[in-house]
Amino acid sequence: MTDSLEPRLSDLETRLAYVDRMVEDLSSVIATQDREIDRLTQQVRRMAERMGDIDAQLDRAAAPDDKPPPHY
Repeated sequence: MTDSLEPRLSDLETRLAYVDRMVEDLSSVIATQDREIDRLTQQVRRMAERMGDIDAQLDRAAAPDDKPPPHY
């Protein structure tokens, strides 16, 4: 190689190494965030089910009895 290309090639190899490391780091962050999103999605689903159960209980508690009052 000519002397003028050697420093440029070395610079490109260095930059490529940094980019490769950055891609690995970002991939790791994405994997961590994906697990966290899955965990939070499951938690929201469980909470929605509990809210539905509580809502149903409140509806049953607030519903009037079908029996006529005792003075009939």
